[in-house]
Amino acid sequence: TQYLKLFEALAVLRRQTCTTLSQLGSDVFNDSKALRSGALLGHLDRILRTAYDQPDISASELHAICGIVENPYTSHVVVFAPFCFATSDGRAYDYPKRLFEAGQATVLPWETVRQIAEVRTEGAIRLVTSENAAPFLKRVQAGTPCLYTEGYPNGAVKVLLSHLDNTGAHAVHFGDTDLDGYRIAEQISRCITFDGLYNHARVSTLPHKPLSDSQRARLESFIGRHPDFRFMQELRHTLEHGWVEQESLGWISPEP
Repeated sequence: TQYLKLFEALAVLRRQTCTTLSQLGSDVFNDSKALRSGALLGHLDRILRTAYDQPDISASELHAICGIVENPYTSHVVVFAPFCFATSDGRAYDYPKRLFEAGQATVLPWETVRQIAEVRTEGAIRLVTSENAAPFLKRVQAGTPCLYTEGYPNGAVKVLLSHLDNTGAHAVHFGDTDLDGYRIAEQISRCITFDGLYNHARVSTLPHKPLSDSQRARLESFIGRHPDFRFMQELRHTLEHGWVEQESLGWISPEP
């Protein structure tokens, strides 16, 4: 019976944007400790890997994709953009805009993001979403509106992008050209009006890193299972030529 309830847990995750393992355990098993560790969590992870087609990423990345946060105050989104927001209690906050004007990024914990009712901007923002930290820092230093996905986007990232999309914002994604990089870009494209891949025209001119045997096998398997994937042409290039690290793509802003 307990193992059957794990499929109920999957259904709960499908309905919610974000939750904790403690809350999920309480909702499904009436026990906040049921899914924090142990055999049930291991079985849940195996179900999630199949349901979300992520057979070989880390548990922390898997949980981020599925909307599971370890702690609602330590799970967060880092963003550098001129926006204000109002929460469900009617209060308004303008500190992301003020920090942007001061050249600083804003860190918003999930507990804050989940209370946002509306995001406000003075015009349509063109946002660069960055998979890795060093390129994100460079974009901040250049004064370019940007958001750090920290690998696969967690629930806080996805919800904030959706709020920004409601303001008319657009995004280009900046990341590695391996399978994970393109899967991250595809997830971003589901959350906000998507203008493509940042500086991607440079890829063919740059040195490529060869795929390991395991990377090649994983990529070939994914291509076979997902013939309609949004970035299939790019994946085939990677399969043939190898991949390029995000840091190699440079910092020049894309054409407006």
